[in-house]
Amino acid sequence: MLYIALAELVVIFLGMFGSMRFVQSQSRAHARREDLLLNQALHAAGRPWQPAPADTRQAVEQPDWDELLRTEQYSKFTTTPEQEP
Repeated sequence: MLYIALAELVVIFLGMFGSMRFVQSQSRAHARREDLLLNQALHAAGRPWQPAPADTRQAVEQPDWDELLRTEQYSKFTTTPEQEP
C-alpha cells in the first residue's frame, strides 16, 4: 500500500513538473514572438530595436591561391608530388 502511495506521489510530481515546463516554454515562445513583432514594427517606423542580421554578418575571407601556391603551405593540400603543377 505504501509503494502505491509513493508511486502516486511520483506520478503527481512528474505531472506537475511537466506542466510547469510546458507553461514556461509557451511563455518564452510568446515573449520571442512579441519581441519579433516589436522589432518589425519599429523597423517599419525607421527605428530598429535590434540590428538586422545582415548588418552584423562578417564576410568570409578567401585565401589568395596564387600566394599559397608560391609558399610551402601548398603541400598541405596535396597528397602526392604528382599533383604539383
